[in-house]
Amino acid sequence: MNAIYAPNMEPPEFQSAIEALAGKLGYPRGQSGQLDHALTHRTFYNEQPKSEQQGLEYNERLEFLGDAVLDLVIADALMKAHPHANEGSLSRLRSTLVKEASLAALARKLHLGALLLMGHGEIQTGGRGKDTLLADAFEAVIGALFLDCGFHVAQKTVLSLFREALRAVQNDEEKRDPKTALQELTQGCRLGTPSYAIVECEGPEHAQRFTVEVKLGDEVLAVGHGDCKKSASLQAAQIALQKLEARRNPEHPEPRKAHKTRRLHPEEAHQTPDHPKD
Repeated sequence: MNAIYAPNMEPPEFQSAIEALAGKLGYPRGQSGQLDHALTHRTFYNEQPKSEQQGLEYNERLEFLGDAVLDLVIADALMKAHPHANEGSLSRLRSTLVKEASLAALARKLHLGALLLMGHGEIQTGGRGKDTLLADAFEAVIGALFLDCGFHVAQKTVLSLFREALRAVQNDEEKRDPKTALQELTQGCRLGTPSYAIVECEGPEHAQRFTVEVKLGDEVLAVGHGDCKKSASLQAAQIALQKLEARRNPEHPEPRKAHKTRRLHPEEAHQTPDHPKD
């Protein structure tokens, strides 16, 4: 086969590079399974003579599989790391982790671009450096790893590759304030956007106490108190967030208890934990 290898890379070097990649991914020593298949782009396949296309596959099916494996592993990791997060928050975090730019960055760390088999035209237009192709190749490699070595090896490798990214989103999540979390919850459940209003301000000017209420439509969800408008609003948002989480799970009204997330329907926004709708 007249393969298009990386610049200055002969077939034996290419095979050695594939085996080195396999070792990084957790393959048994000396094995590389379907990694060459995972690194074959459609343009390479299309440029081969018909007689050589038989038995040759490009990586789109493995890409499809790898995408599903990544979603499962990352979703599981996020569920464990954020046991009290709602569906909207978890989806947002997962999207950040598996977006094209993130996967392309991981592909570059593994030097996948140099190993991609692709057509002359794609190479000439900078295909080895395109985020789209790199992200697709990364997914395909994970798909191949899953087929060759099983889920547990694939899971271990994915978690290792995403360790820094998972830590980063964990830190970002801890910095999010209750007002942001409340808005994401209500908008994610199509309940609208919460509004805040100062309902009372008492005390001398140098030591004022503020009372702020947060409303969803016409309903007052919660009231917060503080020595400034911001702290009172944050307290109100935190209380409202806990109440809405309890309404989502009336059998477990404690707001900090782990639970199975389900969508909050609009009519449930006006129920109380003690009196769920029949």
